[in-house]
This record gives sequence, structure tokens and C-alpha cells, in this order.
Amino acid sequence: MSWTKLQISGDKPDPREYHSMCSIGNKIYVFGGSKKNGAFNDLWEFDTDSNQWNCLCENGHEGIPLKWGSTITPYQNKLYVYGGEQIDPLNRQELYCYDIQTGEWSNPSQTGNSPIPRMNHTATYIPTKNSILIFGGKKLTSAVELNDLYYLNLDTFKWTSVDIVGDVPPARKRHSSILTFGGDESEEYLLVYGGWQGDNNYTGDYYGDIWSFDITYNQWYLAEGVGGKEPAPRGGFVACKYQDKMVIFGGLGNQKKYFNEIAYLIIDDITWNYWQRSKAPAERFNLTGVIIEDTPNIYMFGGNLGNNEFTNEMLCLNVSGIY
Repeated sequence: MSWTKLQISGDKPDPREYHSMCSIGNKIYVFGGSKKNGAFNDLWEFDTDSNQWNCLCENGHEGIPLKWGSTITPYQNKLYVYGGEQIDPLNRQELYCYDIQTGEWSNPSQTGNSPIPRMNHTATYIPTKNSILIFGGKKLTSAVELNDLYYLNLDTFKWTSVDIVGDVPPARKRHSSILTFGGDESEEYLLVYGGWQGDNNYTGDYYGDIWSFDITYNQWYLAEGVGGKEPAPRGGFVACKYQDKMVIFGGLGNQKKYFNEIAYLIIDDITWNYWQRSKAPAERFNLTGVIIEDTPNIYMFGGNLGNNEFTNEMLCLNVSGIY
């Protein structure tokens, strides 16, 4: 396992936090975000082969409002941006689509029972349902966190709320959600870790719990008997799945503590481990990260270094050495 701070020439996104990020093949896409007294609606493409940025949409364009705390989900050469806060609350739309081939934005028509407008939620593609699964976040109209689940079917663009059997996780925002599998890829689970419930002064409850949502039976399970030394509760961190592990980095916790250790969860037996054999980058939170398909490389971009000092560093963490 090793860290690399990528040396990038040419144009690059401004420093930011609360942006969204996804990948298709060897390309990474970064949308929106915020900075002190400002926000973004630019869209950037990063080529992991050449380590070069390409601006697809400049900041201030008319295709989508300035947004932060949204999610971006790839599907068939399209990018679906959902939710988030925006400076201008008038005429707001919750779902936008960017076509990578045509370079055009659109507002897909939707039916069904749509979610309450929100930010700092998660959006995860569920293959067996060909749907995006939205979980949690914060209501835009109040300082209330959420713990509901909604599917958006990408064939019909119909929203469906999920009726839960049994217990549910506490409401939260700035958590992580990754897709995991049981005995085969038809047994899908949404693995939710961490998050935060609190106010704009970063006070409140930070979580370090692990919940698994059974996609087939609509049932949540709280992980019990967690092994190893559990990381400190946190929100605003990166979590990526590599083989049978969930790797986390960064985040913000109680007493405004920032993190930069690498922890990883062995998913099958719910055991935490740490990697401490290489010098880590500075502590940060509200960053984003993705793992490039069929590689051990996790790319992380941006974030808050503390005291509203934002970064536009692109980091690469090779996790091939974890075991």
C-alpha cells in the first residue's frame, strides 16, 4: 500500500468541499461543491492514465444550478446528479442528467413517490433493480436528518419508497454506502458506515456503527460483535470497496478532530484493521474518493483541511498490500 500525491499540469478544479465524484472506466468525474462564501456547478473529467483534468462544463453555466452536497451516479455514459443544496432555491429540480457523449444537461421526467429534497445523502447503483438507491441525508427545509430509502428506476424513472421490516439505523448525513454481495451477485446488500447528526457548528452525534440493508427482503441488520479496534466515529470521509474490504480515510469526528489514518473493514467477518506503513497525507474531511474498476487504486480529491482551508489535491492510494 502506498500514497501518491499526483503532480498535475494544466487546468484543474478550484479547491472545494461537499463536491460529488464518480468513475467510468479510467475516467473520474467531479461535480459542484462549495467553498467559503461560494459554490460551484462545474463538471470536470480526470484521466487516470495521463493524470490530466479536462473541464467539461465551466463554473456558472446554465445547465444545472450551483450545488453542493449532491450525489453523482454513472449509468450508460450518463451522469445522474441528485439532490444537494443550491444558492437559488427557486425553480429547483432534484434530478439532472449529463450526457457524456453529447455534452448536454437534461431534467428527466419522473413519476412515483419522490423523496424529500435533501443533501449529504448517498446514492448507490443496484444492478438487480437497475435503480439508484438513495439513503439518508439532511432535509433542505430544516436541520433534520433522514434515514429513509428510495429507489429511482433508470428504465422508467419512477420513484419508489422502501417499506422497511424491523429496525432502522439512526438518521444521518455525510455517511458512506457501498454495495456488497452474499453468496453470489444476486444477493445484494447496502453496507452503511458512520455519519453524523448535528448542526452547522459540527456538534452533535457522530456515528461509527455498521448497518447492512438486505436488498431482497427490505431489512436492516446492525453489525454486532465487531472485531479489531474500531475507528473513531466520523462523518465526511471516503469509503471504497476493494475485494472483500471497505477502506476508509479522512473525516471529522467529535471535538472537531480530523482524521488521516487508513482503516479497513474485512466485510465477511466484520473486523477492523489499520495500515500504518507509509506516511499519510494531512488530515481532511468532506473529500470524495472512488476506486478505479479492476485496479487497487483509490483516487481522492479535494476536501477541508480545517479552518475553511480547502484543497484541490488529487491523491492516489494503492491498496494492493492490504490483507
